[in-house]
Amino acid sequence: LEPRGRGLRDRCYHRPCDGPGNVNLGLLARVSSAAERAMAELAR
Repeated sequence: LEPRGRGLRDRCYHRPCDGPGNVNLGLLARVSSAAERAMAELAR
């Protein structure tokens, strides 16, 4: 997500481009951390 809360759009939606070499690891870590926090909150 951008600082103003707007989502980033992927420039390429083709399956060959959707591989491990093209993953934004920083963004993936932020999304997974947010999901983890949300699940923990829901479990309370």
